[in-house]
Amino acid sequence: MVKKVGALTLWVLMIGFAVLNANPLISISDPVTGKNGLPTVVLDPTTKQCLVVWLNKTDQKLFTRIVKGGGAVVGTPTLISTARAGQHYAVAFNSAAKEFLVVWETATTGGGSTSLYVQRVSILGARVGNPVKIAGQPQKLNWRPALAYNATDDNYLVVWSKEGLLTLNADELLSAPDGIYGRFIGSNGKPITTETLIREMSYQEKDGYLWHLGYQGFCLRWSAAKNKFALLANHVFAAQEQGNEEIVIFFFTSSGVTASGPTKINKTVVGSRSIATSLAENTTTGQWMAAWENIENEEGLIRGSIFTRPIAIGGSPIGIERQTFWNEEEAGLPSLAFNPDKGNYLLVLDADGDLGPNVRWDVYGQFLAADGSSSGRVLIIAYSKATSNAEHALLYNPFTKNFFIPYASVAGTKLIKIFGTFVGAQ
Repeated sequence: MVKKVGALTLWVLMIGFAVLNANPLISISDPVTGKNGLPTVVLDPTTKQCLVVWLNKTDQKLFTRIVKGGGAVVGTPTLISTARAGQHYAVAFNSAAKEFLVVWETATTGGGSTSLYVQRVSILGARVGNPVKIAGQPQKLNWRPALAYNATDDNYLVVWSKEGLLTLNADELLSAPDGIYGRFIGSNGKPITTETLIREMSYQEKDGYLWHLGYQGFCLRWSAAKNKFALLANHVFAAQEQGNEEIVIFFFTSSGVTASGPTKINKTVVGSRSIATSLAENTTTGQWMAAWENIENEEGLIRGSIFTRPIAIGGSPIGIERQTFWNEEEAGLPSLAFNPDKGNYLLVLDADGDLGPNVRWDVYGQFLAADGSSSGRVLIIAYSKATSNAEHALLYNPFTKNFFIPYASVAGTKLIKIFGTFVGAQ
């Protein structure tokens, strides 16, 4: 664990970190130019390959590329979004159809509102058919989608946040209540149910306006062993209490009925700027590990830390809530993956570590035991020359028995690329 210490002491600690890579190993986004970022990744167990999806922020388009288990890239990047894409999207693999599904937000309805689309993608990373709109209304933000595939029923569940724009008219907000929504998508990429409100959101009044609370973040998982969906949400329920967000977990049956929750799992107060959450299932014990960021703004100085906590099979928090990583500056974007061969987790996160001269390490890792306790030293996985965050994703590949981490890093003037690297099991 990184303790809360002064900047000088923290820099001394960083010198003792385990350095894994000083240079990127795999170039994934070439030859796409501009600013590429926000990678996400999913494993295709039938071919033992991964699909990496990322956003070209310069043109606001989504691209995909296949990466083999050994790290070789396949073909060239494929453009999969036909409209301007936003910064939130998710991907899942369909084991029955042997293809992928990508859900993303895009601004298409005017007035600043956003919609959600899904796009089927082949095992070669190419588009299959046309994008299908699954959510979108005037004066509404439909965004921050999460996605999971249910192999038992051969369908997908999409969960997202629906939020009203700034308005003087409460009826515009109440026409479709703000909150967490869900919708089932068939194996063919078309909706099979209507939008369903999972949890209503409170409103906040400021300067005579009603406005959404913002900063929601979701992580959705399917458990074949339990035949349930698990949703970890970072959501503001107390409208007038900024900086009092709750980290909650829900469980849903395969038909979308709430089986339990929302159950609050955090004890420490979570700052109102916190968004990212992550959830991984221990497939040996059936328990879960949850991780979330705590972003605080202290008189203009933004500081961040990462918390973790085990979750029982039934959905109740157990064990100890741990501050697994703390930084004098910013830290966030936790990603968790479970290694069934070793029975432990890898936590990967983004941190601003530029406390030393001319060095900036951005992508960190920490192995966690099954109970959430830290194992070994903090790993320095990759660094970036940028002054902004190093966006990343994470998965465990049981065939190569290592962790694969795609991440964004500066590669030149106005050029940010997606690279990939591996972390061995410990």
